[in-house]
Amino acid sequence: MMPNERSAILGDRWDIPIPYELAVNLRHESNFNKYNESESTTQGTPYDYYSVMHYGKNAFSNRKGITIITKHPEFQDVIGQHLDMSEYDVIELNKLYKCNSFISFLDHCSFDDESLCEMSVCSAAAGYGWQRVKSVSGINVTDHTYLGKEQNGTSFFMHFSTEGGNEGDAARLESKTMTPKRDCKVQCLQFYYYHSGNESDQLNIWIREYQNDTDSRGTLSCMDQIKGLPSNYWKLHHVPLNANKTFQVVFEARKGAGNSSRGFSLDDINISETECPHTWQIRDFEKVLNNTGSYSLTYSPLYYSSDGYRFQASLSVYQNNFSISVRPVSGAYDDQLQWPCPWRQITLEMLDQNPHIQKRMSSEQSFTTDPALSSSSYWDNPRNGGNQVIIGNESVFVGTWVNTYYINNYDLTRREFIKGGDIMFLFSMQVTPNGEHLQNKFNQEKRRNLTEKVRPVNGETWSFEAISWFRSKVQSKTLYARLYPEVVVLVELFMEKGKIGAMRRGDSLSVRLAQK
Repeated sequence: MMPNERSAILGDRWDIPIPYELAVNLRHESNFNKYNESESTTQGTPYDYYSVMHYGKNAFSNRKGITIITKHPEFQDVIGQHLDMSEYDVIELNKLYKCNSFISFLDHCSFDDESLCEMSVCSAAAGYGWQRVKSVSGINVTDHTYLGKEQNGTSFFMHFSTEGGNEGDAARLESKTMTPKRDCKVQCLQFYYYHSGNESDQLNIWIREYQNDTDSRGTLSCMDQIKGLPSNYWKLHHVPLNANKTFQVVFEARKGAGNSSRGFSLDDINISETECPHTWQIRDFEKVLNNTGSYSLTYSPLYYSSDGYRFQASLSVYQNNFSISVRPVSGAYDDQLQWPCPWRQITLEMLDQNPHIQKRMSSEQSFTTDPALSSSSYWDNPRNGGNQVIIGNESVFVGTWVNTYYINNYDLTRREFIKGGDIMFLFSMQVTPNGEHLQNKFNQEKRRNLTEKVRPVNGETWSFEAISWFRSKVQSKTLYARLYPEVVVLVELFMEKGKIGAMRRGDSLSVRLAQK
């Protein structure tokens, strides 16, 4: 096949020839017309194979083969992605609408620059503490930023050695000051760490919050602590910060008891004004893909949402694709929650492990639980009809797997979804913005006046006086059966403090009798 060479510049959009060729399998060639700067502009950004606006390799084909041949073969299967806006897409939009600030981004540091991103190092002993290094003697660890790639000579990370010194020796790495911009006052710290020291060594994460402009010392609050058995690989970690005023993040490494010849390493820090997700890091996933002849199944740990719902994810690996599903799991707060679970948006994200959070193009899918649907969006209490299983050392009830999210294996090559052999999945479960309104509307639709149909259970054995008492109590009352789609609702009545109440039989949900 001889391609139709197209080296002319499309108007003045790029200062280099177009980095692709058009094959002879093209139809609707007008979709590749050239436009001048007055009609279309990329705001001075370079050519972007990753743009969400880029045609795919088979765009406008006559069905006899591909239409676009990239001059750099490694981008042939990249063009046409629909994962997310690329880094340059975002820059173009910001320039187009004259936006010069970010809503949620606060800071990023990969330590490749000697300035350490304006971070400062503090230690009690000279020559002891956090060091900017390329490697650590005795262990096979390089920086996380370029993990699995050819090192470019500027690849560094921070390391605190616990080999020497005494128990309790510590050093701090302090970020620049940041001021929350959003009203929600929610921040998430994300970083990678490599624990190669003793199980008693500690990595403490603090925030130093300043009350006003005259407060020069600030108030330290410990937000998290990492210790335990060394992992000897880079692990992704999230810490909710929730600072209300100007603050700094402080990484304090502390030597514990016992001998150690290694320590803690730190790399690729990101801070954003968003809620922290749950992280599922699957080790050596690349090997799982390569060794899977037919099928394998892996389960995530158990997670709690911020309002108390517990859930679990599963990963099913097939020969050419894999899928993620989630299910509700019984938890400590079930009797305090609304069931079926109403209007919670559950987001499943396959993380693009680009070190800079603003340059990531992750693959994600969301769905919203809907109590009005008996489908994959319907999450009922797993204690009601769910299966009882053992997870870890705990006996729990589990619901049905829902909302399967399929991913083709070839999509993994589009971005850094696998890094160092590992893959990362992030999960979040939040109330939808209009969830309260939808809930109230749904309650109104399901509200029923059951006065005419209310009767006592086994009423035929009751005395006339008992039946008369029962009827007098419900005659002027309306029974509200919240979230129950059934026509017949079986309840038990009880008296409490002189008021009549009701409990649906066989269920933990309550209904109430109220004055008309």
